[in-house]
Amino acid sequence: MEINKTTLKTIMSKFNSVSNRLLQSSYGNYLDDLRRFCNYIEANELIMEYIDSCGGFNSEMESLLDECLHQGGKIQFSIDEDEETLQIYSYIKTICDRDYTSLPPGIILPYSSSNKFADMLQEFNHCVVLALINHISDYLKKVGIEMGMDDNVTYNINGQQVNIANDNASITAIQNNNGIDVNELHKLVEAMKAGLSPHLSSEDKADAEESIDIIKAELSSGSPDEQKVKSQFKLLKRLDVGVKFASACCSLLTFADRVFPFLAEVAPFYQNLLK
Repeated sequence: MEINKTTLKTIMSKFNSVSNRLLQSSYGNYLDDLRRFCNYIEANELIMEYIDSCGGFNSEMESLLDECLHQGGKIQFSIDEDEETLQIYSYIKTICDRDYTSLPPGIILPYSSSNKFADMLQEFNHCVVLALINHISDYLKKVGIEMGMDDNVTYNINGQQVNIANDNASITAIQNNNGIDVNELHKLVEAMKAGLSPHLSSEDKADAEESIDIIKAELSSGSPDEQKVKSQFKLLKRLDVGVKFASACCSLLTFADRVFPFLAEVAPFYQNLLK
């Protein structure tokens, strides 16, 4: 496939977007977001050329998936980069092509000792999906370098800055996404969860953690849905008004409103709780 630099930048940007959405997805939305991710890969000729060069679709993943679902355990993917790429792609394509209405828990259960779907998804993403994302990202970076991308051009791939220099120099980048340091965002989000009142019912705690995950996903995307974020903070107001949780919320809002000014409208409620 022949492409120009502008087209490659567009591909990188869109791949970053669908990857981030998948990595931040909740359990209820995960299968839909996995299908969006897979559909984007298959609709992109450049990415599919790379996957085909690794061997294309491996139909053996269908029987391996059934085996894992029936017997438990997880697939051991190859340590060879190309084989791992085609295996993981084939694995998620098999999942997406089936008529599941939601992701079978047996797929993610073996990846975490936690009984929380959010923890299972996080480990599944880390062990499986992220490997495929990184391999594709590396390939796109390689294409960019070979095309002679402008010096120090910065792209966001998988929530991280990717710097490409003409001389193939190694450039250190701070992990961020459109101005947000995602490492710090993760720490602040975890502090919000840790700050939830221990007296919340299990249902309210689950609702609160889901709202916090949605806020994290939106802010990590770099182009959050303003009304969606505000509505999640409104829900959190109804669930927990404790000082510890309010303090954690204020820390996140103070950190993030420099990039997303609309969050300044949310902050006063939590600030007043600390007075």
